[in-house]
Amino acid sequence: NNNNNGNKNDTKINDNDNELHELLKEKNKLKLEDLDDANLNKKIKIQQLKQAQAVQESLPTTTNNSLPAKRGRKLRKKRDKHRNSRMDQENNDKEENKKATMARRKFKEKLKTITIPTALKENLVYQYNLIHYDEKLIKLPKQKGYTINDILNDVMDEQKKKLEKKKQAQPQIADDIKAAQTINDVLPFLNNGIRGFFKNTLKLNLLYNFEKPQFDMICAEKEDELCDIYGAEHLIRLFYILPNILIHTQGINQSNFGQIKQCISIIIQFLSKNKSKYFLNFNGKDKSK
Repeated sequence: NNNNNGNKNDTKINDNDNELHELLKEKNKLKLEDLDDANLNKKIKIQQLKQAQAVQESLPTTTNNSLPAKRGRKLRKKRDKHRNSRMDQENNDKEENKKATMARRKFKEKLKTITIPTALKENLVYQYNLIHYDEKLIKLPKQKGYTINDILNDVMDEQKKKLEKKKQAQPQIADDIKAAQTINDVLPFLNNGIRGFFKNTLKLNLLYNFEKPQFDMICAEKEDELCDIYGAEHLIRLFYILPNILIHTQGINQSNFGQIKQCISIIIQFLSKNKSKYFLNFNGKDKSK
């Protein structure tokens, strides 16, 4: 009976320990994302109490004279071995979490290198003044040729032309062609990501409160995609907060960040170079849009 009880307690300890380990792993994942879960913390506390109780029940007591001293030593040895194994695993997990935290911190620093030129930052200030002080709205929908989709397509067309030019150059430079081809391969995926980011963040993160009734009215009247309605002014608002979005985006990491940053920079520089075409002229009349 004592052997059976001992085996049951050992199984109970192992089961509790495994469940506690999984809960702690889940908590560490949330911690890496600067998140917390009250229910999860409660489960961990309950599981820790269960584990302590199970370990206590596995120990020999002074009143139980039927349990041989040898059995008591065996239980203590097994308990210590199990505890040491658990502590080693916890230390390994802490080390992995530390490495992941450091990598995440370094990645955050890299994301800060996505910058907007001064001329486009000034445009953001002009927009703020227009909306907050003058209580005016940017006219929507944008005319054909000036929407976000038009801009992204124009960037793609320009990069295709640059690639063809490099292929036709004499002599050809293999590294230049390879770099241009990579940009043409990555840009379509990035453009689709930008469209998704814009759709998901527009009302909550990109619009001022004064603009939201206009958004609701447009959505009620038109079935067009938002990227066929809004233009460069709102697109650069997205680029301004993009680093905070990318840090939480699956599939974007330090290994592929270089290519993604290069393509983002190409779009931003394209907007800066063509700002007179795509942006409102805040110093005069709206020429285009």
